[in-house]
Amino acid sequence: RQPEGAFTQPNGTVCQHMLQWAYDTLGPRDDDLLELYCGNGNFTLPLSSRVRKVLATEISKTSVNAALANLADNAIDNIELVRLSAEELTQALNEVRPFRRLAGIDLKSYDFGAVFVDPPRAGMDPDTCELTRRFAERGYVAAAVRYRLGFGTYCAEDDQGVAAAAYRATQDGRAAVRFLAANASDYGIDPDAMFVGGQSSGAGVALQVAYLTQALADQLFPGLHASLGGLDDSGNDLSAAYTIRGVYSDSGAVVSLGMLDLPLTAVFLVGMNDTAQPPNEYHNGCTLFPIEYGGLAMAPHTWANGGCTQTFVDPKGGHLPFADRDEASWVARAFQATLCGTCASSDQTVTQ
Repeated sequence: RQPEGAFTQPNGTVCQHMLQWAYDTLGPRDDDLLELYCGNGNFTLPLSSRVRKVLATEISKTSVNAALANLADNAIDNIELVRLSAEELTQALNEVRPFRRLAGIDLKSYDFGAVFVDPPRAGMDPDTCELTRRFAERGYVAAAVRYRLGFGTYCAEDDQGVAAAAYRATQDGRAAVRFLAANASDYGIDPDAMFVGGQSSGAGVALQVAYLTQALADQLFPGLHASLGGLDDSGNDLSAAYTIRGVYSDSGAVVSLGMLDLPLTAVFLVGMNDTAQPPNEYHNGCTLFPIEYGGLAMAPHTWANGGCTQTFVDPKGGHLPFADRDEASWVARAFQATLCGTCASSDQTVTQ
């Protein structure tokens, strides 16, 4: 529906090409879309089929009513329409002030991965321009880290060797992060927005890369500082600054809950029937560090220390229960929300 006198795209053929371009460019996504200046829903309706859900805003009451009618006519239920200006919504997202018209809408529940704007001739205000710029820069670079073990892998065979393997792997992980930070301009990344993660032993390495300090490492792994060097003294001599903002652990564990004292976003994926890395506290047979702590044991500590903490639990799952399922999308949403300042802690039970 298009009310007389309200704005619309006047050239039908050109409008179809614009819609097709926007539809193809957005692509299928598993996150959410923010649309500003949505009008009667001309773009909103077709783009809603490409995302999980849409938050759309429009200031004109006439256009809002037309958009609501179009949603009803097309039986679309994943769009939330709000009568706010783009400036007002930007203020709401930046938590500058609350708005009564947003009552009942949980902005933190949205995982905005894209923004679509079709502004008026006057253009956008500076704050809204800054908001859209942040979306435009939210790309990412993924790097796989090959860490060296080089020692025994079972405590019964070589207790000291297991400790050295964990220490050496952390050195390699730190070296990889330093390399990316030192070459940030070549890769087009922000060294102050880095995330690490892994599966099984790789998750343990990621957790130590993110949380482990040299002082605690010297307590947990006595003598290794002298024999293997410091955590940041192996692999390369780069010294570029960086900030790790979050970590994900799929079936991983740590040997000390005391290391989890940074307010990082933490995503834990666990299977309740995991016997390789049990989800709670368990005894591993090692002498140096006889107890390990799985995802469900770690989560309360990361949450208590101010980190956005999300757990995904398969009550019947074993080791790596989500490896072939929705793991990547869950982790991506948490990390994107961290960059947007909208990450919210949660516990989810997920069944097959």
